[in-house]
Amino acid sequence: MFADIIKKTKIKAWSKYLPELTNENKKTVDPYDYYSVFFRDINDNRYRLDGVIKNAEDVECYVLLLDRKTNKTLKVNLITLTEMKSEIIHYRKNSASTYTSISQFCLDYHTKVLYIKLLLSESKGSLLSLFISDTTNFSHDRYAILKLLLEEHIRLKPSRDSRGFTEDDILSVIYGRLWHKNILKEEYRVKLRLLLESLIITNDLCLSEGFYYIQSKSVNTVVGYETASSLQERQLKIQKNLYRFIIVLTALLVIVVLVLLALAGIVNLQVLWTKILEVKPIRFLLKFI
Repeated sequence: MFADIIKKTKIKAWSKYLPELTNENKKTVDPYDYYSVFFRDINDNRYRLDGVIKNAEDVECYVLLLDRKTNKTLKVNLITLTEMKSEIIHYRKNSASTYTSISQFCLDYHTKVLYIKLLLSESKGSLLSLFISDTTNFSHDRYAILKLLLEEHIRLKPSRDSRGFTEDDILSVIYGRLWHKNILKEEYRVKLRLLLESLIITNDLCLSEGFYYIQSKSVNTVVGYETASSLQERQLKIQKNLYRFIIVLTALLVIVVLVLLALAGIVNLQVLWTKILEVKPIRFLLKFI
């Protein structure tokens, strides 16, 4: 019941926005503001939205999809379309927004929530790239890059023609995650090649005809790296807690010793406290508190 309602909602949404998406695909309105819509079926065939057929006498709307491998046009109805995995890309002059479903597109079309989030992420990345060294961030971590490529490989985006990644694809993925300006520099491209070559040496990637392909070993590499990182973070946390415990224990021990000495009449706590307060840093600290 609930699944049928969702399916009908998706059909209505596609029926409403398909004409606009198709017109934008033809770039007849604004060359700096247009859409590209891609689909992938259960057989891993990739298509691009090519047109909409809806005559006045027709009750049902049909969609023309261009097979990206054979360049043949396929005519499908909206029910078949909703069963495919979709990807809508809204290209703007300086950025591009990607939607993995028609629901995401409808939400952002009316609220601009995802677009604002994209602008904030881009602004944050651009700002951080001015202050953070380009040798210590995520983009120079071979394991982080491998994990990112593995995630992209698993997603199987309809807009991708191949399961492999070109060097430009990898740069685009990393830049789309971080938005650091140094990623666009030629110096980083050289460093990225070295990182990718190191992953080829360890058999996590293989290079064929200009495409980098994920190997099965990469899953174990990423899992092992995350396990080691988690263990290291846990050890650091335990070490910090141990230091805190030692400091507290030492302070308590000093207090107990002073109390025992005061009870024995060896130390006058009131005089000792007065002497402590006479120390200027401590007086300043107490006044500040």
